[in-house]
Amino acid sequence: MAKKKTETTFEEALAEVEKHVEELETGELGLDKALATYEKGLKALRECQRILAKAEKRIEVLTRLDEDGHPVTEAFDRAEATDAGLDEEE
Repeated sequence: MAKKKTETTFEEALAEVEKHVEELETGELGLDKALATYEKGLKALRECQRILAKAEKRIEVLTRLDEDGHPVTEAFDRAEATDAGLDEEE
C-alpha cells in the first residue's frame, strides 16, 4: 500500500529556503552545486508562496456588525488591502 504524501507546511518550506540561502552564502559551492542549490531554494520559495496564497483565500475580513451584533465578514481582497495601504511591507 502506498503512503499518502503529507502536504509541506509553510514553516517546513521556509526552513528549506533558509537552508539553501545559507549554503549559497558560504561561497564555498562550485558553480554546478550552487545552481542546483539555487534551483532547490527557488522551488521551496514557490511552495511558500503557494501556501501563503492558499491561506490568503481563507482569510475573512470583519466588515461590520449586523443589527443583532453579530460580525459580518467578507473574503479578503488583496487588491483592496493594497489600495488601503494594509498590505505594505515594513
